[in-house]
Amino acid sequence: MKMVDVTEADFPAVAALAKSNDLLLEDLTVENFPAMLKWLYFDTPSGTHLEFVAKEGEAVIAHYGALPFAFQLGGETQAGVVAGFASNLVIDKANRTGSLFFSLQNHFFREYPKKNLAFAYGLVTRDGVLEPHLRMGWKKLGEVPVFAKPINFNRVAATVVKNGLALALGKLPLTLAGWALTRQWLPSSRSITVEQVDRFDHSLAPVLESLAGRFKTMAVRTPEILNWRFKGLSTRTYSCFVAKRAGVVIGYMVLRKLQMKGLEAMALVDMAYDPADSASGRELMRACTREAIRGGADLVATILNPNSPFRGLLTRAGFLQTSESFKLVVHRPKSSTLQLDASSFPHWHLTWFDHDYV
Repeated sequence: MKMVDVTEADFPAVAALAKSNDLLLEDLTVENFPAMLKWLYFDTPSGTHLEFVAKEGEAVIAHYGALPFAFQLGGETQAGVVAGFASNLVIDKANRTGSLFFSLQNHFFREYPKKNLAFAYGLVTRDGVLEPHLRMGWKKLGEVPVFAKPINFNRVAATVVKNGLALALGKLPLTLAGWALTRQWLPSSRSITVEQVDRFDHSLAPVLESLAGRFKTMAVRTPEILNWRFKGLSTRTYSCFVAKRAGVVIGYMVLRKLQMKGLEAMALVDMAYDPADSASGRELMRACTREAIRGGADLVATILNPNSPFRGLLTRAGFLQTSESFKLVVHRPKSSTLQLDASSFPHWHLTWFDHDYV
C-alpha cells in the first residue's frame, strides 16, 4: 500500500470510491463529485493543497484531505496562518477492519505541517468516529450544538413521535403552534432592507472587520473567500443576502436548502451582524424564516458556538437547541505553542462556513 498526493487524474477513482461507500448524498453524483474535489482542494484562495489517497496496487482504497482556511488567532489575522479542516475521509468497506485508518491519520499528521498548515481541526458528529480520532491524538475542545427552528411542526413531530394516535390528536395544536411561531408579529423595520445578491463585494468589508474584532479564533472571511466558499461550485446552490440601512451593508447571511434527518431543511450556513444592532439581526431572521417558508422547508437549522454573542438572536427568533451537536477537535504539531485547548473554545467562532458538506 502507498499514500500519494491526489491529482485531477485521480478524481474519477475517488468519486467511484465515494459512491461504493454510500457517501454520494444530496446533489453529489459520480459525474459532479470531481468538480467538488477541484473546488475544495485545488481552487482555494490560499493555494495550499493537502489531499491524498491510499492505493493498493492501482486501486484507490481510501481518500483524505484538508480544506485550507486562513485563520485568525489571538484576535489578530496573522499573515500566512492557514489551518486545515480535515475532510472527506473515505475508507473502502473492505479495508475498515485493518490499520488503514491509523495509517491515514499518521500520514495526515506528517504532511499538514509540511504544507505550512499551522494546525488541523474538524467537526465530528458521531461517537464512533470521535473515539478513534481521540486515540490518534486529536483533542476535543468543545461541542457545537445544532439549533433548529421548526416551520412545519407536524412534519418535524412525525420524526420524533412514533405514536400515530398522538400525532393525529396533536395535528391541530401543532398546526396552530407553527402558524403562531413562524408569523412575523413585530412590524418590519422601515430603515432596513434585506436583499439577495449574486456575489459579495467590498461593501461587506466593514461587517467582516467587525466580525473579526469580536472573536479571537475564527476562519477569516473576506468577500473573495466568501465568494469562493459559496459561489465556487456551480452544482451547489447557496442563497446569499445582505442587510442594508440607508444603502450601507450592515449584515449578511447565507442559506442552503438540503435534507437533514429525512426533513427538508433550510440551513443557515453563515451570518454576521452587529449584536448591538438588534434590528439588523431581527430583519435577517425575518428574511430567513420567509425564505424557509417560501422554499417549503420543514425547519431552519444552524450550528453555533453556545458562547457566541449571536446565540441570543437565535433564541429570540424561535430557534431551539437540539440534542444534536458537532464536536470540535483539533490537532497541532508537537512543536506548536498555539493555545488550542478547551480554554480557548469559548472564543471560537464556528458556523457551517467551516464545513465541507453543508
